[in-house]
Amino acid sequence: MRMESIETSSRGQKGAIMIVALVLLFVVTLLAMSGLRTASIQERMALNAQSSNVVFQHAESAVNSVLWQLQDGDKTLTDEAATQPGNNVYGEGSLGIFDDGDADALTTVQVRWLGTASVDGESRGKLGDIDPPSRYDIVGVSEVVSTGARTTVVQGIIIN
Repeated sequence: MRMESIETSSRGQKGAIMIVALVLLFVVTLLAMSGLRTASIQERMALNAQSSNVVFQHAESAVNSVLWQLQDGDKTLTDEAATQPGNNVYGEGSLGIFDDGDADALTTVQVRWLGTASVDGESRGKLGDIDPPSRYDIVGVSEVVSTGARTTVVQGIIIN
């Protein structure tokens, strides 16, 4: 008698548990794949944020380095920029002073002479015996090649 009741109850299910189990397994698989995709996107976002920070710090350091040279009395860069023909750019290319061991980051600095600054409304050359101050832009550009992150930092200065 017991044998009949077990046999009768197994005939009534006809694989319903298998279908429910497969559906649940499919749903769990979709959730896991979604979680992996989200983690991958978050990892890329973190890398991009880090790369953006690195290029900003490199460009800022390049500009500050030139400012420190000027503060120490070294006007070589600005003097060369003022004598360059054409677009008055000095320092195209990578400079060794910004090499911090990061082979993936390329940092350049430019010193651009923008002309003479206005002194009391006059900007057309010498005022008596006084040379008018010159205006310059110091442009730091940095790029992380592997991620494509790039930034430019510009600092304007006036030098007598």
